[in-house]
Amino acid sequence: MSEQNEELTQEIVNEIFEQGKSEWDKRLKESGLTQSMFISTNHEGFPVEFLAHYQMAKDGAEAQGFTMPVLVEGVEVKLSDADNEDGINVESINHSDMVAQLAKPGQDIVDQLTAGDAHTLHMAVGISGESGELLDAVKKAVMYRKQIDMENIIEELGDLEFYMEGLRQGLGITREETIEANIEKLGKRYKGHNYSDQQAQDRADKA
Repeated sequence: MSEQNEELTQEIVNEIFEQGKSEWDKRLKESGLTQSMFISTNHEGFPVEFLAHYQMAKDGAEAQGFTMPVLVEGVEVKLSDADNEDGINVESINHSDMVAQLAKPGQDIVDQLTAGDAHTLHMAVGISGESGELLDAVKKAVMYRKQIDMENIIEELGDLEFYMEGLRQGLGITREETIEANIEKLGKRYKGHNYSDQQAQDRADKA
């Protein structure tokens, strides 16, 4: 990657990324190695040095407020000393290991959980579960052409009401508040409360 002497712009940053990605993919393909092996063996001394130079360019671009993508997903480059190769640390991680590292430990969740948290989660999970059961009842009627089971529909809607009211009570919200908020939101989205595809796409209430 050559140094850019001209004033940096987002367009130039994008070009640096595209050039870097092209060179990386070319050298990786020529090596005949998997990406993990390419990096871990530092094939022909290329991967570590190249990723380090790209990281320095990325850091410089981002320091000026530009956006520069990660060159290789799942690979982290740490620079403790840009002029010292020993200060370059390239770490490659597979998805399973990444999940294992990033998932919050269950014991931490339990230790931090309050009674209020437990109630809120219980009600929210209940809403999700009952919504799934309602959807399944509708699916059987629409997709399998079974006669719709109105008794079951009423039952599932009742269960949903139960969990929604429980969630509202736990959070100190009234049903009237949620309905008023919904009327206000859709009133902004649809002029005169008349539906149109364009207004649905524009979502004026989110502007």
